[in-house]
Amino acid sequence: MWRLLHVMSIYGPEKSIIFPKAADYSSLIADFILTHFPCVGCRQDFSQRVGKSRGNLKVRNPSQVNNNDDLIIWLWKLHNDVNQTLMNDQALASYGDLESFPKRVWPNDKTSEREIVGILRKEYKIR
Repeated sequence: MWRLLHVMSIYGPEKSIIFPKAADYSSLIADFILTHFPCVGCRQDFSQRVGKSRGNLKVRNPSQVNNNDDLIIWLWKLHNDVNQTLMNDQALASYGDLESFPKRVWPNDKTSEREIVGILRKEYKIR
């Protein structure tokens, strides 16, 4: 599911007729995750992070996404945030099968956002 979302963040605004602005597309992705993401724990964690529910997690507002690279970074950071929660509290049954789907934060903190955009575009064979 996350792979699909990352591909959407990379291709989305460029290919979408209905949501050509990155901020609108980030809201589309956020709404999709909040409505359809199969992992209940991930969905709840994500909900707090996009400001859709009360919580003490770092908020990453989809409306603050200004361009396609911002969208790619916004989703990458959210994905890492959710994975960090999973790594910190792996006893939560609501997060699914952690043995089959180990969580990690990728890449490390020394990687620049520009490098991350390049890595993700290459990972998904885009441009």
